[in-house]
Amino acid sequence: MVVLQMSVPTIVTGELVEEPSVSLHKRIKIVSFVYLLNSVWVFYRLSSGHTSTSQWIHLWVTAFGLGVLLPLCGLSSARRPGSGRLACFNGAQGCLGGWNILSFISLVSYMITVALICKECEPAFSMGNSTCVLNETSTGSPTGEILLVDESDCYARKKILSGAVSGMLMLCMAIASCSAAFHGRKTGKAKMVHVITVEPIRFDTSPLILETPQIPEDL
Repeated sequence: MVVLQMSVPTIVTGELVEEPSVSLHKRIKIVSFVYLLNSVWVFYRLSSGHTSTSQWIHLWVTAFGLGVLLPLCGLSSARRPGSGRLACFNGAQGCLGGWNILSFISLVSYMITVALICKECEPAFSMGNSTCVLNETSTGSPTGEILLVDESDCYARKKILSGAVSGMLMLCMAIASCSAAFHGRKTGKAKMVHVITVEPIRFDTSPLILETPQIPEDL
């Protein structure tokens, strides 16, 4: 007699899920923080002077759009890397990064030009004059127009500090946007993970008893 014991079968199932990019999420949050910080700085600058209604509207629209709405769209699209929304977010961040780079270069060029003009006017200011008259050909301009420079434009610490802070924020926004666009581009190709679960299933079966067949006797 032969006794066979059946083994316990095991069923293996797999589920296909998408892995969100943790690195992209962090960079999107940095983008939101930097743009909101820039909005706070612009709010401070506008509140310290005469500001029109259009400037306030522009500030609130850009603060909400670039600091809140666009990052939320990025976080939502990062959950589905293969969607077209992530590509739109990457393109928007790339454009913003390029715009901030150009703005930073323009600001640096402006500050260098002002520094050169103030250097030309140092003799006039040292003599006690509050203004300086320059021919623009001496500053590199081919028009030859007369330029009137006020002493406060050269030695006002508030203006110098304001320009430096604005430049730093422009550079931070450029880096944050370009970084988010770069990582979003890398995440554009969906990352897939297989989650495997193993669940044993036991069957209540009794051992099979096989009887040895009888061999008939030879006649």
